[in-house]
Amino acid sequence: MLTKMRIYFCQALASSKGSFTLEATIVFPLILFILFCLLFVSMFIFEKLVVLNAAVYTSAQRAATWNNSFKDLETGALGGKLKKNGLYWRIFQDFDNSSLAVAKAVEATGLAGEHLAYGVFQNDQTIEINYNNQLIKRTVTASINENVLMPAWAAKCLGNQIQARAQADVAEPVEYIRNVDILYDYLNRLKGYLTLLGKRQDSLNNGGRVYITKNIYEDKVYHSDPNCRYVQRISRHGNLMVLESTAVATEMGYRQCKVCTQNNH
Repeated sequence: MLTKMRIYFCQALASSKGSFTLEATIVFPLILFILFCLLFVSMFIFEKLVVLNAAVYTSAQRAATWNNSFKDLETGALGGKLKKNGLYWRIFQDFDNSSLAVAKAVEATGLAGEHLAYGVFQNDQTIEINYNNQLIKRTVTASINENVLMPAWAAKCLGNQIQARAQADVAEPVEYIRNVDILYDYLNRLKGYLTLLGKRQDSLNNGGRVYITKNIYEDKVYHSDPNCRYVQRISRHGNLMVLESTAVATEMGYRQCKVCTQNNH
C-alpha cells in the first residue's frame, strides 16, 4: 500500500497538468498591477505638464499685455477702439497690490483656470498671480498648487500634490526707448543751462570789463566774453586791450561782438 502511494505521488509531481492555470494565477495579477502603475504614472506626468503649461502661459501672456489693461489677454488685441489706462498710470498705479495690479491678476487667474480644465485630476486648485515692480525690473509670477485624487498606494509613490511656478519679465521696448530719449533731451538742456550759467558767472567775475584790439585797421568791435574766439585770436597776436566797461567802449564808438552776444544768451 505504501509503495502504491509513493508511486502515485511521484507520477503527480512529474505530470504537467494544471501548470498553466497556476502560472496564470500568479503572473496575470502582476501584469495587471504593472499596467495600472504605468497608467497612473502617465496620468500624473500629464497632469503635471498641464499645470506647468498653465503657469508658464499665464505669466507670459499677462506680462506681454501688462502695458494696457484693455488688451485681450490671449491675443493682445485691443478690439475696435484704442483704449489706454491713462498717461501717468505707471507712476501712480504700477506697483505691487495696487488696484490695477489686482484687477490684472484676477483676470490672469481666470485664464489659468481655463487651461487647467484640460487636466485629468481636477480637484482643489490654488492659483496665485503676483506682480513685482523693482523699478528696473518688473515681473509677473504665476504659482499653481493642485491637490490630486489618487489611490493611497499611488499617492505614496508619486505624491498627492502638483506645484508649478513660472515667472515672466514685463518688457516695454517702446516705453524704454521713449524714456531714454526724454532723458537724453533733458540732459542736453541741462548741459546748455549750466554752460550759460557758467558764462554769465565768468562775465560777473570779469567785473563788466570788455576787450578790444589795438589794431586801428580792424573793425571797432568790443568783446564782453573772454572766451570768445576773436578775443583768443587777438590775444595770440598781442593786440588785446582791456576797457573798464561797455559804456567806455560805446563812447569810443565800439559796437558789441555778435558772437559774444550769442554766447551770453
